[in-house]
Order: sequence, then C-alpha cells, then structure tokens
Amino acid sequence: MNPTRIARVVLDRAGPPGERPFDYLIPADWPQELVGSRVRAPLGRQTAPGWIIEVTGESVIPFNQLKPLSRLIDPFPALNEDLLATARHVSAITLVPFYLALKLVSPPDRGRGLATGGRSRRGREPGPPPEAGLAPELLEVAAAGEELAAEDSLELAPASPFVTPRPLNLTPAQERVLRRLTAALEAGEGGEFLLYGVTGSGKTEVYLQLIERAVEKGLGAIILVPEIALTPQTVARFQARFGPEKVALLHHRLPVSERADAWWRVRRGEVPIVIGPRSAVFAPVPRLGLVVVDEEHEPSYKQDEAPRYHAREVARFRARFHRGLLVLGSATPSLESFYEARTGRMHLLELPERVGAMTMPRVTLVDLRQEVSTRMGSPFSRTLRERLQEEVSRGNQAILFLNRRGTASFLLCRRCGEVVECPNCRVSLTYHARPASLRCHYCGIIREVPEVCPRCGEPGALHLLGMGTERVEAAVRELLPNVRVGRLDTDSVRHRGAYEEILGKFARRELEILVGTQMVAKGLDFPGVTLVGVILADTSLGFPDLRCTERTFQLLTQVAGRAGRMRSGGENGARGEVIVQTYNPEQYSILLASRFDYPGFYRQEITLRRLLRYPPFTSLARLVFSGPQEAEVQDKSRQVAQELLRLGATTVKEWEGEAEVELIGPAPAPLSRLQRRYRWHLLLKALTRDRLLEFLWEWQKSHPSRERGGKVRISIDIDPASML
Repeated sequence: MNPTRIARVVLDRAGPPGERPFDYLIPADWPQELVGSRVRAPLGRQTAPGWIIEVTGESVIPFNQLKPLSRLIDPFPALNEDLLATARHVSAITLVPFYLALKLVSPPDRGRGLATGGRSRRGREPGPPPEAGLAPELLEVAAAGEELAAEDSLELAPASPFVTPRPLNLTPAQERVLRRLTAALEAGEGGEFLLYGVTGSGKTEVYLQLIERAVEKGLGAIILVPEIALTPQTVARFQARFGPEKVALLHHRLPVSERADAWWRVRRGEVPIVIGPRSAVFAPVPRLGLVVVDEEHEPSYKQDEAPRYHAREVARFRARFHRGLLVLGSATPSLESFYEARTGRMHLLELPERVGAMTMPRVTLVDLRQEVSTRMGSPFSRTLRERLQEEVSRGNQAILFLNRRGTASFLLCRRCGEVVECPNCRVSLTYHARPASLRCHYCGIIREVPEVCPRCGEPGALHLLGMGTERVEAAVRELLPNVRVGRLDTDSVRHRGAYEEILGKFARRELEILVGTQMVAKGLDFPGVTLVGVILADTSLGFPDLRCTERTFQLLTQVAGRAGRMRSGGENGARGEVIVQTYNPEQYSILLASRFDYPGFYRQEITLRRLLRYPPFTSLARLVFSGPQEAEVQDKSRQVAQELLRLGATTVKEWEGEAEVELIGPAPAPLSRLQRRYRWHLLLKALTRDRLLEFLWEWQKSHPSRERGGKVRISIDIDPASML
C-alpha cells in the first residue's frame, strides 16, 4: 500500500503576509514528481489554481479532514528548483506574497488554466498554462506604451552591416575582454562582470562570441534588453548567428500561444538562448550558464507594479544559483553597478574605443540663452539649422531628439494664468495637433481644445507653450520642405507594424531625418547618420528625483552615440557630429556628456551621493499612499509614519548607528494626483537592504491588513527607480 502523500500548495489568491501553504491529499494515480506542478485545489465550494511547492507525508491537519486535489494542470512540473528558488527570492526582496512571485516564473496563460490536450499549431506538446500569466511589462510612467511587438522589428536586419552569420574580427580590447569572460565560463565557478564600453565599441559581438562558447558547453543563456522594440537589431543579430531554432523570444506583446510554445520549448531544453525585456529574466533555461543585461542602466528593468523587482538583481540571483556568469553591459553604467566594480564587488572590463576605426562624434553645446531673439519660436538654433541643411544637402541623415511628445507642452491663459489640467491627474494636458486635442500622458484622457479659458472665460486668451516631437517635425518640414521626415514616438507607432515601417524606411534611406523621443536613443545602428540634434537637453533636470542628473547624462550620451557610426572618414567625407541645445551648458551632467566623460561624471555624482547618504551608500524604500480623498491619504501616511517611528525609525537629525533606519516625510508625491487618486509618499533609508527589509517585514507583521479593507492603498518599493 502506497503511503499517503500530502501536497503543500500555494494558492493563487491574496492572503495576509506570511500565510502558510494549504495541505491537500494527492490522488493515488498522480505522478511521483509533483513539486513545481500547477494544480486546481478545492477552496470552499469552488476550486482555485495553485502551485505544489512541497510533497510530504505529514500535516498538522488530520488526514480525514484533508481534501484531495482536483486537477493536475501540467503533464510534468512547470517549475523546477531554480524557478521556485527565484520566486522565493523575489518575494523576499519585494515584500509581496509568494503567489505573486510564482506568477512571474510560470508559463504564459492561454486563458483558462486547463489542460488543452493535443498539440499546438506547431505540432508540439505546449503544456497547459496556469490561471494567471506573466505580469504586464510596464515602463516608467513617462514612457508608457513605448514597447511594440518584437516580430515587427525583424525585417530591419538587412539594414545593419553588423548582422552577419559569421563572427566578426575582434579588436585587441574585445579579444582581451572575451578571453577573460571565456576563462571564467570554462572554470564553471561563476562570476559577475561589468562591461563598460563606449557606444559603438562592439559589446554585442562580445556577447555573441561568449554565448557561442556557452552553447558549445551545453549551457543556456539569457540576454536582456531594455525594451525589445527599441533594440530590433539585437534580435536580428542573434538569429543570424545562431539560427531561429536556437533563439527564443519571450515578450508579452507576442501572441499568447506563441509565447507559451516558446516558454515550453525552453523549459524542455530545446532552445538554449532566450532574448527579451525584463520578464525574460524568469525564462526556464535548464542549464543556465550566462545572463547578459544589456544597457544595464536603463530604468525600464525595474517593474513599477507589484512585485516591484529589478531584473538586474534577479539576474544576479539566477546566475549565482547556477554558478554561471552575469555580464552587465553599458556605455553609461548605473552608479550602483560602477561603484560595485570600483570597490571589487564585481569585475570591471572596459572597451574604451569604437570598432572599425570609427571615431566618436564631435559635440557642440549651444547656449539657448544667447539665441532667444534669433530663434523666433523655432526649435532650432542657428547652428543646428545650418548644420541640418548642410548634412541633408550632402546626402547624409540626421536624428533629432526631444523627450517630449505632442505639439505643445501645455495651454496657458494669458489673462488669468490658468493652465489647462487633466481632470484625473494633477498635471497639464498636452496639445496634439493631429488631430487637434488635449491629452494626458498619464491616464490617457482626451479632451477637445477649449475656445475660452475654463477659469475666467476669456475667448482667444489660451496660448500654446512648450514643444514636443510633433512641433519639431512640423518645423523640419517648414525649414526643408523637400526633405523626407519621419517621427518615432508613442503616438506615431500605435498601429501594428508602424515601428518597423518607420525604422525600415530610415534604414533604406527613404527618410533623411528622423525625429523622436528616447525611442531613437537606444539600440539603433545607422551608418548614414552623421548628425544628431538634441533639441532641449534640460527636460529631465527639473524632476524631483535623486537620479535626474544621472539619467540626463545617460540619455544624452546614448543619443549622441547614434552619430558617427560610419567607417573612418564617414560617408561623403563627413565625421559624426552632435549639437546639444541647452539653457544650462555649465551643468555638469550636460557638460560631461558632451565630452563622453563617464569617469568624470561618476566622480562628481558619487561625491554628492556620499554626502547626501543616497545609493549606493544606502538602500531606500518608498511607501506610496493613494486614495480618492486627499485628507484620508494624508492621515494614513502620517499614521504609518508614527507607526514606523514607534518601531524604531529615526528622523534625519537623529541618524547615528549602522542599524538605524531613517524616515523622511511623509509629503505629497511629485505627481500628487494620478487617475483620480491622491498620492502621498515617505522614504525609509538604511545602510543595507537587509536591514531595510527586516524593518519593513516587522512593520508588515504588526499591520497585516495594510493593503486590504480600506480606500487608501499602500505600496512598497524597495530601491525605487523613480521618485515621481
């Protein structure tokens, strides 16, 4: 007689922090290997989906009171030991219930969570999905919606001379880096590396050749990119080098059936290489030998809804679990990563020069304060206007960058000073000319343009101020009426295939000028681009965020790196050039970006962070309170602040020992109202993340109903990427 088997099951449902798994009887005819399987379990009069995390022969509940499991969803366990451990880690570092973390590592959902039987359209056993799929891939609020379907980008492959099925010849610097990484891979002891290389230095070719060695050893690899739609040539390069059958693309915008098929092919070990945005870090690669995080500084690697994980930290955990390599790559590393490399916590590798005799572009700073009278409302300084005309006349291409959408930033009444705001959010509405409308870039509401001021009723007093990419595009057409112009932002790529169409035209030189937001700043490699114009470099400097100068430096350096990607001498004898327009030419992040001086920026910024006790010298947690009534939100934030003080938190003036947790706030959030919910926040600061997590866990245990049963929601973000 077989002994009774009991399954410990985590149900897919909200429960109090620290809720124990439920015990169920395992039917006698079920397989032996069940840990990691998805099941349906009785819960009251219904059944609920869940995951078996342990099989045992004991229970604190009498056997005759245990109910048997209702259904086994998977033909074999979906989650292995690695994925279960990863889910536990994510749950611990984000302070969310285990079931939310388990959703991240589970296969995509086909809609019913039941075994379908038979085969997929591709003739493979897909393995039926769970009740809930992967969490949505959400970008930062300011860049929401700027991800597109990955398959829309693959036709761009012929545009790049670097898309080749054969390995390229390496520079001496690339060879040194590859030898170091290969030796670590061969040793099988793991290791963490920061690959700091200037734009155009050939980091991707190093990744490709390192992955080739990993695959030869029978190991798998995960390559993370910030947003798959912004790096189309990465996918093309990997498929050209390894073949489509060895490369899986995991991305939430793919059809669910395709994503599920790819997930299960990876899980069965049929596909060794996975490429995707941050959620691809959870890909079920069986023998994971290498994780690459390209452009590791990008804030899109941080998820902005629970579980609020950072893909870079999850990648580190998974690489350590498998004793594999972690490679972080960037021309502008995050301060946290560079600090770790400088202090010996990870290995620093450098690619200081561009490949193929390409030179870094020449950068000119234009002080807009000196050109107020000559611009006459134009987005172009005299210097940029003249250089744009010259480069186009020579048959070259140009990119114009402005990280604002729309035609005008806001509508102002010249009589009473009223700014037309969103009724749901405490932000101004942006004017879009095509079609004429006012739009909120946070909640998506669209309003007609009023003819009179909504406050004072004065007709004809509303005036458009500021500018966005639509205005820049129109100005280019006015300046150069015979030039073909394209625009790349969220508004221009709403329909399927638009992103690929616009970049395809630019790659084939059917467009001379491309205007865009940060979508033009990353992952694009067009040798015909000899000029990059930054319309306004100051847009992100005014944000109340500790990383605003860092992001300004990173964005300017990255977009400047799109210029000059031609061989020595350039096309038509031109050298790459970047013109940066700014009202703050002496600001250090702008000045040092114009020199491509990351070490200089790091030295200045790390000094300020040390003085202010901000990361990487401390760890932060942000608690955000939101609700429909501002008074209730304010009261709740102050109540929680008092609870934290009673638990041992201190104020800024009282910081003394290493075990201290500092409390800052509460105060209204910079975006104080979003989607009809008022927002307050407070910050907690400690010397280590472990101390911060321990402190917040104690608070959670003493306040188990903090996220339920009230109109005021409380969210916790450990090491937040944004303070807005």
